Amino acid sequence: MIEEIKKDIPDLWMVTHYLKELDNSTSFVLSNDLSIEVFVYLNLARSFFRKAYNYGEPIWWINFLPNLMYRPIMKFDRGLNQRGLFLYQSYASYVEEVYSFRVQMVQRIRFKKPVFIIKNKEGILKSLDNIGINRMALFKDYDNTAAYIKSKHEMNSGFVIEKKRCHQQ
Repeated sequence: MIEEIKKDIPDLWMVTHYLKELDNSTSFVLSNDLSIEVFVYLNLARSFFRKAYNYGEPIWWINFLPNLMYRPIMKFDRGLNQRGLFLYQSYASYVEEVYSFRVQMVQRIRFKKPVFIIKNKEGILKSLDNIGINRMALFKDYDNTAAYIKSKHEMNSGFVIEKKRCHQQ
């Protein structure tokens, strides 16, 4: 099946034939919104969850599924500025029949890249601000614009602006 998927124009009938050998409930419908890879992934994941449910013993962690990233189409300023990217985490939930407790099989998200420990946050924020990446640019609302101006003033003047509290009588 992998060889078929890698072709420039994969044969959908052949791919679904392979999938039906694993699980006869495979859908033949490939929507225009899905790539062949996503179609295969969704059918394999559905087949796995169905078999895991019928296994009889709870399965809590799913360690073998690939990490999927999703970049939605953003048409609003904040989304465009942040260039949002999300990890898609597969899971299935059901009530175990014997003891009536909820089982939630969850995909573990694996990272191969190292975790960065930032020791000079202020320096990095200043460098980003110098190239136009800052709180005001990312979050274009009045509160964040005011917070950005306040922080710039505090940084340039050395004086901290305190919040005034309103007391009701």
